[in-house]
Amino acid sequence: MIISASRRTDIPAFYTPWFMERIRAGNALVKNPFNPSRAKTVSLQPEAIDALVFWTRNAEPLMKHLEALDDRGYNYIFLYTITGYGPPLEKKSPPLIKALETFRKLSQKIGPEKIIWRFDPIIYMPGKGEEWISSCFNNIACALRNETQRVIVSFLDFYPKVVKRLKAVEKESGLEVMDLTNQDTVIGKIAAKLAELAKTNSMEIVSCAEKKELAGFGIQSGSCIDGKMLNRLFGTNIAIEKDKSQRPQCRCTTSQDIGEYRTCRHECLYCYTL
Repeated sequence: MIISASRRTDIPAFYTPWFMERIRAGNALVKNPFNPSRAKTVSLQPEAIDALVFWTRNAEPLMKHLEALDDRGYNYIFLYTITGYGPPLEKKSPPLIKALETFRKLSQKIGPEKIIWRFDPIIYMPGKGEEWISSCFNNIACALRNETQRVIVSFLDFYPKVVKRLKAVEKESGLEVMDLTNQDTVIGKIAAKLAELAKTNSMEIVSCAEKKELAGFGIQSGSCIDGKMLNRLFGTNIAIEKDKSQRPQCRCTTSQDIGEYRTCRHECLYCYTL
């Protein structure tokens, strides 16, 4: 079993004490995201888990506990989101300099093959355009060269609640975010440039749950929870099955998430979990 910790919230950043308590207890009570009154107990015993997959913007609170996880025999990787957008899009995310510093410390502690950079979502703002996106990406890629081997990208999905938040901030600050759903030429230019920058910095670049095929621009379809990669890293025998609980375009391997929606404190305007 793969434990996802978590798509729904940032457990390393905000809930490390809870997580380590549950590790010591050997289980966690996980609410049904569609019916919170229902819950199930998920085993966190080392023998029941092939790998822990941590999703985070700030791993620092968890880093001091990694040796304890090692001692108990857990395998783990980190999916680490850094975009460099800053406020108002990312209200309470760590400042870019701090995020990069923590990423490098973690990479040096566990190895670059076990920490994957997520440049997600890609956000397009008229007046800034491809140049701004490329600049954000390149600044981070240069800083993380040799600290990771893979970067995952995806374009912003305009869920109704995300649109509502973005429209509110547009009225307040004039910040406009453009939906690129039907802008194939723009998407292609951005994808090709990011693929070029990733290659320059010795990183494999893949996409996450994209409806549009980006392989022609140098970005293969990928997955955040990649069972094949986990098997290769840890010598496990995880069955490679698509997670049916995720979006149709998602290629992630089946996992059990232990987080809870609407509990992340980063308060990014584009987040679908709030």
